[in-house]
Amino acid sequence: MLLYISGFSQANDLDIGEVSLDRLYFGLYGKEFVKTDSAYAFNSSTLRLGALLSKKFNNQIKIRSFALMKFETSEPIKSNGSFEFVYQVDALNRLQLGYVGTAFSELRPNPLTPESQTEYSTQSKIPGAKPTLKYFRELKHFSSLTTSLSYDHSLLGYQLKFSNKNLALGFQLEKHNVIGAVEYHLKNYSSISVYNFSRSEFNQALIYSFKEYLFYVEGEINSGQISQNFEIGVRSNFTNHAYPIKGFLGLSYNNFDKMISGQLFIHFKESFFKRVMQ
Repeated sequence: MLLYISGFSQANDLDIGEVSLDRLYFGLYGKEFVKTDSAYAFNSSTLRLGALLSKKFNNQIKIRSFALMKFETSEPIKSNGSFEFVYQVDALNRLQLGYVGTAFSELRPNPLTPESQTEYSTQSKIPGAKPTLKYFRELKHFSSLTTSLSYDHSLLGYQLKFSNKNLALGFQLEKHNVIGAVEYHLKNYSSISVYNFSRSEFNQALIYSFKEYLFYVEGEINSGQISQNFEIGVRSNFTNHAYPIKGFLGLSYNNFDKMISGQLFIHFKESFFKRVMQ
């Protein structure tokens, strides 16, 4: 389930009796749009609320679930969530069963993080959660391998993801549809590529960070033609030391929509909810 700028609050590992409150999330996102071909202006705002809970039966078995609600201007209320059984076989091996993100879905940001609310269009091309059986294996040299089987809308799917410190790659095979993705991260640079073989559709995002600024460009090529989602943008990150908030101001341009967008993203620091819950 996964699966997306705005404001956000997060807290981890709060004890509420027999059940552990592993994370709280609050996000608020506002955008102002101006179309360059008509000077038409409008705005939108998105509010997200979510929580992750787990119940541990012993050192190996637990139940884990999250729920997320999204309130968006002029749109119906949307929800997202997961429910899974987790069996920690040993320190290196883990099994998960339930409605949860597949191995391939793990290439997208965790839904209860600001990175999910601010995810790039390229990342959104990766399918989300499904009824899934998933196996995780930790390897040497900060590497891991995850495989999964899913069954959704009468379609059986197979997914795989390999990751190490700087590289993550994976694919999903579902009937005749194959989707692959590669992510590469250095200190200040990230590259995200997604290719849908059945649609001949390629999406690419390039991100560069310099001090408090983040620059990005992403686009889509479909059957050899540049289409939709060609976008360039910049974000200026900020932290307010007087209040428990962080976020950024952003500016972007989309050439397909011929639209300039100004964005405000604000979220509480992780320590905020921890202090409130004490």
